[in-house]
Amino acid sequence: MDLSTWANILLGIYAVGLTTYTVIKSNRERRRKLSVSVSTGWRQAFHEGSFGPPLLLITVTNPGNRKVIVNTPYLKLPDGSSLVTPMPLSHIRFPYRLDEGDNCAIWIEMNEVKGSLRKKGYSGIVKLKGKVSDRTSKVYTSKKSWDFNTDEEYD
Repeated sequence: MDLSTWANILLGIYAVGLTTYTVIKSNRERRRKLSVSVSTGWRQAFHEGSFGPPLLLITVTNPGNRKVIVNTPYLKLPDGSSLVTPMPLSHIRFPYRLDEGDNCAIWIEMNEVKGSLRKKGYSGIVKLKGKVSDRTSKVYTSKKSWDFNTDEEYD
């Protein structure tokens, strides 16, 4: 084979690789994406100016380019089971439509989480993850776990 044949073969391989990369990148950009995190926070007590009891927050963010309908977030326990709050406190109602860049959250009093974990037989440090599902039943889980101490007093 001469040099021009090799050049054409390499050019063809490059074109196939570039096309494949472009298609994969385009598909990833159109895919639904959600980010889930678990943290703590407080609400200001009504008319008092002080803070209420500590809260466990599960926040869901849509960093993608498509709207996503999300169901109520919940906690994943180390044994794979879930801790679901039937009537979570939130600023919205679920299912909820998250547009690009939007987020939503639920909050649960830490003592309520502590009581639920103890009823399930947990004690000490329990690694919790946030989870949420979308309208298509795809489940998203937080990357980092939250170390929840069932022996701590949350007042």
